[in-house]
Amino acid sequence: MPIAFVAITGVLSKQVPVIVAYVSAFYVKRHHGNLCDCNVNRCGQTNGVPNDLCNFGAQYIKQDLAAITNVYKLYAQGYAGCYGTTRPIVFEMEPDWYQYSGNTQSTPLTKQEAGSKATALPARRPAMMRIGIW
Repeated sequence: MPIAFVAITGVLSKQVPVIVAYVSAFYVKRHHGNLCDCNVNRCGQTNGVPNDLCNFGAQYIKQDLAAITNVYKLYAQGYAGCYGTTRPIVFEMEPDWYQYSGNTQSTPLTKQEAGSKATALPARRPAMMRIGIW
């Protein structure tokens, strides 16, 4: 389907948008019940451990990586449809990714896993690269 482009002029015409995406964190919190960010303590406990991303995030990300990747694909398609594919756009993916390799995780990502899974998010979908935003 062809995409119509509108010339962008004005003060924002030469700016590059930056999208900060916490898709993994939002996905696992939405799909795994009572799970909070690491700095929130109102989600209860499991076996005496706080129900948060610093304890259970890596476990659920490993389990749900294919679904999380699909969410990124939808993001890519949405931005490409709205913004086009001829101008640059930056995705800052998972700024808190480091927390999933911490020693508080029930099944922490190793440093190698953290790197390969973070790289895999866009790399798993070559079509996303054709969209032009990776």
